[in-house]
Parts: sequence; structure tokens; C-alpha cells
Amino acid sequence: MIDNRRVDIISGYFLLAGLEALAAFLLLLPGSVNASGQFLAYSASRLILMAVFLIAFIGAMIMAWLFLRRTVISGRIMDNINSSRPGIPRWLWVSGVATALLFTVLLMPLYRFGAWSAYAARVVPLAWWIALVCAQTFLLLLFWRGGAEKETRRGITPRLLLFSGIAFLVLTLTLIWIALTGVGVVARGSSWYPVGVPLLPGQVWAMGWLTVVFGAALTLWRRSRLDRPPRRWKWNADVFIFWGIWGVTALLWTTAILPRNFFFPGPYPPNNVIYPYADSATWDMGGQYALIGQGFDNGDPFQDHAGLMGLLAFLHLLVGDNYAVMSAALAGLLAVFPALMYWLGSIIHSRWAGFFIAGLTVFHELNAFAASNMIDLSHARFLLTEYPTRVGLAALALLLFYWFRAPRRNIAYALPVGGLLAFLILMRFNMLAFPLAVVVGALLFFKRDLKGWVRASSLLVVSTLLVLGPWMWRSWTLSGTPFFFAEKTQMLFNEKFRFRPPVTPTPPSSLDFDPANESSPEMQLIRAKTPNSARPERSLAFPPTKGNSQVVQLIVGHFMHNLTTSALILPTSLAFDDVRHTIYEVHPYWEKKGAVWQGDLTLPEAILVILNLGLIAIGLGASWDRWKLAGLIPLGICLAYALSLAVARTSGGRYIVPMDWGIVFYWGLGITQAALWGAAYFGVKIQKQDLPASHQGGFSYKRGWLALAPFLLFVVAMTAMDRAVPQKYSALTKMEIFDLLKQNGALQQANISEKALSAFLKKRNSRAYLGKALYPRFYGMGQGESSGGVDAYEPEEYPRLAFTLIGAFDKKDIVLASMIQDPSKLRNTYFPNASDIVVVGCMRAPRSPKTKSMIDALFVVILDEKPLVYMRNPAAPLICPLPAPVCVNNASCQQAR
Repeated sequence: MIDNRRVDIISGYFLLAGLEALAAFLLLLPGSVNASGQFLAYSASRLILMAVFLIAFIGAMIMAWLFLRRTVISGRIMDNINSSRPGIPRWLWVSGVATALLFTVLLMPLYRFGAWSAYAARVVPLAWWIALVCAQTFLLLLFWRGGAEKETRRGITPRLLLFSGIAFLVLTLTLIWIALTGVGVVARGSSWYPVGVPLLPGQVWAMGWLTVVFGAALTLWRRSRLDRPPRRWKWNADVFIFWGIWGVTALLWTTAILPRNFFFPGPYPPNNVIYPYADSATWDMGGQYALIGQGFDNGDPFQDHAGLMGLLAFLHLLVGDNYAVMSAALAGLLAVFPALMYWLGSIIHSRWAGFFIAGLTVFHELNAFAASNMIDLSHARFLLTEYPTRVGLAALALLLFYWFRAPRRNIAYALPVGGLLAFLILMRFNMLAFPLAVVVGALLFFKRDLKGWVRASSLLVVSTLLVLGPWMWRSWTLSGTPFFFAEKTQMLFNEKFRFRPPVTPTPPSSLDFDPANESSPEMQLIRAKTPNSARPERSLAFPPTKGNSQVVQLIVGHFMHNLTTSALILPTSLAFDDVRHTIYEVHPYWEKKGAVWQGDLTLPEAILVILNLGLIAIGLGASWDRWKLAGLIPLGICLAYALSLAVARTSGGRYIVPMDWGIVFYWGLGITQAALWGAAYFGVKIQKQDLPASHQGGFSYKRGWLALAPFLLFVVAMTAMDRAVPQKYSALTKMEIFDLLKQNGALQQANISEKALSAFLKKRNSRAYLGKALYPRFYGMGQGESSGGVDAYEPEEYPRLAFTLIGAFDKKDIVLASMIQDPSKLRNTYFPNASDIVVVGCMRAPRSPKTKSMIDALFVVILDEKPLVYMRNPAAPLICPLPAPVCVNNASCQQAR
């Protein structure tokens, strides 16, 4: 008996294929005028394509008519199809792979084809038609395989739809409010940065198909286990997948090639290796101070980011001063993040969701590597705090989920949660309010069990203070107060903190340095390295007001900007562009075309933004449907961090790196949930083993204390290093350094008389230091890092060696003028990083209020087994200040008179 419904579907299949062929034919129909004036002069290739489409249209229409009329031929075809049902899975794979490959090629912009782009453009209509037919075939075979599974279709529960609808309504209203007011888009104050690292559509597409392969592999693995005898022990698939994701990610991230960038410029002579710069160098230098016995950050009791300084100091002990290895080691450690995303996604939704989200985060970080020199960002290879904090927040979400889905039975989770919060506070002071936020949030889960809530809160506070205790003791011994965060937090109560009043647009030449409009050296560094330094001033989203209202408006603006810039990392186009084209040409969010983005969207961008919000809403609904409030813990953590950034008056750019994963997480859940609904409709059975378990055993206090121990040991080890490492360099006077140079014979090598040097060192502006030389870089004329004049690496009009010196003093920036008379000798110059160095020279007059402790060196002595002296070239008289050399080129300079 013929199934009329299936016959109608096949008829529709051929009808749709025919109409698609007709549309392609009509697109090719418009002709052209050739050189002789002949109208409709088609090329041979176009005529062939038009013939193919015309034949396809006629053939498809005939087949559709045969099935609509229920002819004998259509009946025989139906009988053949029914008899070949066992072969449907094979054809499913064939049509699915063909669809994936064809759409991958079709969605690639023509520039990706290089020299073949002209040929690719000619076959686009044919490729689109074949791709659509393959996709229709795939869907038809899915339907033919067996229809919808009632059990799996029950996944579309009214509660899920209701919460997803509410979430979508809230997100849409927020979008409308932003569009109408400009809040979160139009800048207010400083430290306001563009969108973060984009996630590319092609990567989402590829990860979707990889997830299909992953699901198929899991199914085959389970089937293979059914035929084997039971074992005494069982594979924990999730643990195996977790470690596998971590290992593959570490391999990809540590071997990825980084372009030349702001935080790791170079390589430069004399060592031709990369060294950290700007904030990366600042945090690394803070750890280097501890290694020479000066304490972290030279004994500063109030320095933020001490946790990263400690981590970098321990890495130096393990791998030495090879920064390429050190950066890769840090990336390998932080590569646990996608594995954490898999674990979190698998327990909240499914293994498919976990794998899909983990893959998205792997691709997203590879994009960050590629965009290292394009936008303001932070990633796992930079020595910055944002990515370690990102990993910490993901781990916090995982621990809180395990705790709060059974809060009374798992109360011991409060111990590792407190330890992790303490570690994150040392990493970034933005985390200071998080213990209080967790305590308040715990009320929602304990409900009327106030006794249990008090006990859990006490455990959390005790564990946090226990881990912070050694560092608070350190602060107390150095400053008289245990509150190492006091200095930074007091700044937040200043109404003018990071507030930039409206100004008249300024000519580009005066934007290079303006201390009145800059809030911090960090801000100046970022602005100086931005290619579009002359970009126009932004207007304000709020009119200027006074007092607390101004601060509140500023915080609200930054908070919404954090959410906006996080949401816009999701794809807002369908083309498979690369990172560079996405940032510089496709979208205006990164402000690379000389104009400040004011929130304008094209129609396709607006549609995809709304679609992305819908997918996020589905992800939120699926999480709520399964776990209620516990499923929204990642959302709460990311919103809390966005608020902490806003209170600190920072937003966008690299600052959203710790929290933008929350957007990707729920967006990935939404895509997975929508895909599962589609699979269920077409009869794909969902294995219950791939869905999250609803029960978990209790978490004992013994395990809680064991999980707390690593955080406590880390802070204890940091404090011991800070206080117990013996001081390597003594605070020597200039004349004591003079005696040292006499004893080791360096003066003879420098060909300087003892009398002349002694007289020079007695002068007021002369300087002599003994310390550790870091980050040596040799620059030619005009080369440098555009630091805004805050360090020795600023471009100069003469060749020079620049490095940073640390010791029993605040860090010194050293510049040694040196002509390049033999480039081959320069490449082989011996000047190792982290050498013991003596510097003799003059204090340079400050060029700006932010220039500190710049030293023009007369000579530098490397204190090796045999001292090695490098003289200023061209030579200068022993008089301070030293005038800058006047150079024609790198090999021809003379000392100014």
C-alpha cells in the first residue's frame, strides 16, 4: 500500500529541486553586449550551465508530476525505495558529507580561493544548486528512516519553552533599550574598549559537524562494549574525554604561531628572541623581583595581580628565562579551559553540548592568537591575568554547580570554593566581592535552611581567609595593615576615577600624549599601540551630571558595554571570513575604518544578532528546565564579573576575556538543544548515556580539605618566596660600585681613568647601579615600541641597546647608544637576558609626567667570569645630561655638542 504522505513529500522534493534549478537559470539569463554590439552574447561556460539547469528543471518537474498523479512509474520508484531501506544510513552519510563540504566551499569568500577565484565565481550557481539538493536529500532520508521519536520529542517541554520565551523577551527588550539610548555602545569615561575576539561562522560550522562525528564515535564505542565480557573496572568516558580535550588543546595552543604583537614584540638583536612588554613585562618583573630576594614587585604590599607574579616566578624556576618556552608552558596549563567547558556543558546539558562548546572555545582562542596584533586582547600565551581568571571562573562555575544542585549534601564544596576565590582575588582584585556574592547567592539554594546556610557561609569565609592569611600577614608586616587591597579599592570611591569629560575633538598630532585625558600608564600604552591613534572622540551616552549620579551612570554604561561587546563576539554574518577580514573589513565593531562605532547594524547583522539572542535564550531555557537555578550559575558568575569590571570603570577589549565565555556557553547550549529537537523530529534516537545524570553522591569534608590544599600551598609558597629568598643585590652607593669596577678590571677595558670616573660619579645627576638586566633589545634608528615615552623602548632617532634593570631599587630603564657598524657582529653580540650588570650613566630629564628613571648609559659591564664592557658609541664626555647622538643612518652617528 502506498503511503500518500511520503509520496507527497517526494513530489515536493522534486518540485523544490526544479524551482531551485529554474532560479539558477534565471540568474544566468541576463546577457551582455560583446565588442561587436551583439546582444545576449553568452560565453560557452555560461551556455553549458544554463543548459544543465534547464534540463534539471524539466526533469525535476516531470518527476514531481509523476508522483503527484500517482502514476505506475512513481509506484515502482516507491517500491524500490522501500526495498532499499537498509541502505539509507549509508546514503545519509554520503548526502550529509556532501552537504557539509559544499556549503563549506560556498560560504567561503572568493579571496580564499586565491588565483582560482575567477573560476570559483563561475561555478557558484551550480554549486549552490547541488548543495541545496544534497541538503534536501539528507533531510528526506532522515525523515524516511523512521519518523519522529515520541520519547525524544518530549524534550520540548512547556516549561522549557516558557523560560526560553521569557529569556528571549528580556534579551530583546535590552537590545531595544541599548539601541534607543546608546547605553553600552556610546562611550562614557576612559578604559572603554571595542569588541573582543570574534568567533567565526566557519568554525561554528566545522565544530557542528565534528560534534556529529563525536556522537557517532560514542555510539560505536558503546555498541562495541556490548559484545565484550564485563570487566572489574569501567572506563569513565568523561574523564577520558576531559584529558583528551586538554591534551589536544595544549598541542594546538603551544604550537600556534604568534604574529609580532604588542605584549611580545620582536624578536630583536642581540639575542633574537621574544621578551614580554608592557603589562606582560610588569607582572613578570614583579615575579623576577621575588627571585632576587626583593619580594614580589619589589616589596609593594598593595600590588594587584600578585597571584600571576607568583605563578610566573614558579615557572621561571621550572623553565628558566626562555620566554618562548615559558609562554608555551603557561598556554599548556591554561589549555584546561576547553576541558572545563566540556565538563560543565556535559553535566548541565549533554556530552554533545560539552564537546561542541569545548571546540568553540578552542577555535576562539586560536582566533585570539591570530588577532594578537590587531585588537586589544588577552590570551593564554600572554603573561596577563585575564586568561587565568577566565579559567578560574569556569572552575568556580563547575564547583558551585556541584555544590548547589545538592547544597546540604555537598556542603564541603564550600572549602575548595573558598580557596579558589582567594586565589582569584590574588590574581585580580575584581574578585574581591565574589565571596560575598556567593554567600548571598547561597541563600537562594538553601532557602529556609538558615542553619545550613550559616554553616556553609562560615566554611566559605574561613577557607577564603585561611588561604589569604599568609598574604595578609605579608601585607601587615610591610605596611601595618593586612588589607593588601586597600589602596586599589580606595580609588573606586573617587568620583573622577576613570571619568573622561566631554572634550572638543583634538587634532591628531596632540592625541599622541595627553596626561589630562589618560587615567593610567596602562591606558597610555594601549592607546599608543593602536594603529588608529587619531580616531575621533566619542560622544557620551549620558549628559554630564554631578555626584553619585555620575558614578552610577558611568558604572551602568560600562556594565552594558561589557555585555554588548561579549555578545558581539558571536557570528553576525554567514560568510566564512578569516580573522583579519572579519575585524578590518566585514564588521565595524572593532573601529578599524577610522570611525567610532555608535551601534549601527546592517539588516543582516541585526537579524543574526536577534537569532543569536534566541539561541542564548534556548540555552538558558534548557539549563533552567533541567536544573532550575543551578543551571544559571555560569550566567550569574559572568554577570557578577561584568559588574565588578563596571565598578572599576573598565569594559570591553581584553577586560571581558574572563567572562565572555558565558555568552559562548549558553549560545552553544542553545544550538545543541535546537539540533536535538531537529534530530528528534527526524527520528534520531538520543542515547540516555549522553544526557546529564540527575543524581550525584555526597562530597565529604575529607575531599573538601584535600581540594583546598593546593590553593593554600600555593599562597604559602608565594609568601615564603617573598620573605625567605636571600637578597641577591646589595644597595651599593656609586662609590662602592666604582670600587667594584676597579677590582674586576672593567675600567681598564673601558679605557676610562679612575680619576675621571670618580669625579663623574660625584656629580649630582650621575648614576651607577648593580642589578639584573631584563629584556635586552637592540633598535635601529626610528625603531621602538611606541610606549608613549614611559620606558626605554620608545622609538629614538639613533641606534641603541635598551633594557630594564632591577635590583635593590625601583626598576630602571637603560638606554645605551650604539652604532651598527657591523650587522653580523650585532647578531652574535653576547648580552644574555637576566645577566648581572653594572650600569654607569646619567639621569635623563623627564619627557613627560609619566617618564620615570630613564638612564642614558655611558657604559655597561656584564659581570661574567671575565667582565665584558659595552661603551656608548659615539663616545660622550663625562658630563650630565648626555645629549642624544645625531645620526645619518645606523652606521654613522656623532655626539651632539
